[in-house]
Formats: sequence, C-alpha cells, structure tokens
Amino acid sequence: MSEKILIVDDEKDVANFVMEYLVSDGFDVTVSNSGNDALFLLKNTQFDVLIVDMRLEGRVSGVDVIKSFSQAVRRPKIIVMSATPFKHLEPIFQQERIARLVDDVLEKPDDMTPGIITKIIKKLVNKS
Repeated sequence: MSEKILIVDDEKDVANFVMEYLVSDGFDVTVSNSGNDALFLLKNTQFDVLIVDMRLEGRVSGVDVIKSFSQAVRRPKIIVMSATPFKHLEPIFQQERIARLVDDVLEKPDDMTPGIITKIIKKLVNKS
C-alpha cells in the first residue's frame, strides 16, 4: 500500500512539481492550494504525511493547519516547507507551540529535490 500524502502550498508550481515526482515514486498524492481546503481534506481523509508551506495566502496559515493536530490521537507525519531557514523557524515553532508536531523541515529551494523529499518521507513513515 502506498502512503497517502497531502501537499499544501499556495504556489501551484511548487505543489505540482513535488506532486509529480512523488507520484512517480509510487506515492498517493493530493494537492491543496489553500489552508481552508487543506483543513477540509484533513478532516475527511486520513493522510500518512502532510507537507505544508508555512506561509499560505488567505485566512488559514500553515501554522493553523499544523495546529489542527494539537489534540489529535492519530496524525500524519508533518513536514514543513519554507524559504525561511530552520534556525529562524525554530523560535516560531516554539512560540506557536507546534514544535512537537513538526517532524521535519524542507528549506526552499535547497531541499526541493526528489531525492531529499523521498528520503525524508520514507524515514518518517518507517519510524511509525
């Protein structure tokens, strides 16, 4: 059975780029281009991995999407995508109280290669 992955990024080109190579690696991938749509999908579908951009256009941010799992018994592995370096994200994670929910971080554009993303997903899924 292939892992179900939700990619949440308002940059459609980025989301589609990631989706294409994950699908070619055999993953079952869904894309959402807004936080609102992502919350709906997450409420109605069980995903194994959530890849979410920190900054999303609209009222619902990446932080809001992540916070929706704060009380969840079962949650997907959460990978944050951001152009902001991790050293600057870590204090935000602490301030927003989401540090324990974030499993890994992909820095745009450096980590946005098929090999890196697939390796992180496989590592996280094999941990569970």
